[in-house]
Amino acid sequence: MTLKDMVLIIPHQASRALPVIMKKLGIEKTKYMNYVEEYGNMIVASVPYMLCLAFEHGDIQKGHRILLFGTAAGLTISGLILQI
Repeated sequence: MTLKDMVLIIPHQASRALPVIMKKLGIEKTKYMNYVEEYGNMIVASVPYMLCLAFEHGDIQKGHRILLFGTAAGLTISGLILQI
């Protein structure tokens, strides 16, 4: 499975650097959620909150594969592929 297999990517909403990081990973703006400007860094709540927003906006539906990933201090990152 690759990033291209994901309908939506929901990253931790940590900083304004998110678009720079996603561009380096080759992920288009339409493929990930970025609400850092609107909500700021919501720390641990950002990924589940963005997941709820995606459902509310109709961005994800049954059968879609999405990637949730969080980051922490240093170079820590973890992810989860979820099929709705």
